[in-house]
Amino acid sequence: MEKTTIIIADDHTIYRKGLAAHLLMNGYSRVKEAADEDELGVLVRGAAGGIIVLFDVWLGNRDATGAMARLLRQNPRLRFIVLTDRDEEKLALKCVRSGAAGFIHKAQPASEILRAIESVMAGTNYFNRRCVRLMAASIQSTRPEEAALPHLTLTEREYSVFLLLAGGLPNKEISHRLRLAEPTISTYKKHIFQKLNIKSPIELGVYAMKNKLL
Repeated sequence: MEKTTIIIADDHTIYRKGLAAHLLMNGYSRVKEAADEDELGVLVRGAAGGIIVLFDVWLGNRDATGAMARLLRQNPRLRFIVLTDRDEEKLALKCVRSGAAGFIHKAQPASEILRAIESVMAGTNYFNRRCVRLMAASIQSTRPEEAALPHLTLTEREYSVFLLLAGGLPNKEISHRLRLAEPTISTYKKHIFQKLNIKSPIELGVYAMKNKLL
């Protein structure tokens, strides 16, 4: 945790400070706050090591996905976890295409933000099923030929295993992270392969990349 700086970029003071306090209580000592894009830019330039930005995509009460994409071009070390209080279908997909490593609705419990941070720190993107459903709805409304997305048939637990497998993690590591027995992970893996009609981990990674899930 010590090598990663967490920057909370949100113009809602109470939410920002509450989240910062929660992160500090959970062992993240390098937590910084930004109330606007200018403050975020200053903090990013001054930070060393890994940087994860918890990013209110409506920073300044306007769509800030462009700012996120620009900062990512300037600093590839950045990893953005988007926070939003809006359920706009096209927003989730737009954030992913702009480079977001995660997407969380603010109505979700703080524990989900912690899980997202842990996943991103480990090099795995974090998109829960709510986000995936929003992206799928957006694709369906604009590209009917891509409406059939078999990963939407996965259960919540299967989807968690799917993302970790697609990120290249072995069964043993996934077992440790999810606190499940290794044979249970193997069973989930078998079900995932069947539902997605694939036969190897490489195909799984290709599927995830093709559907912009990583």
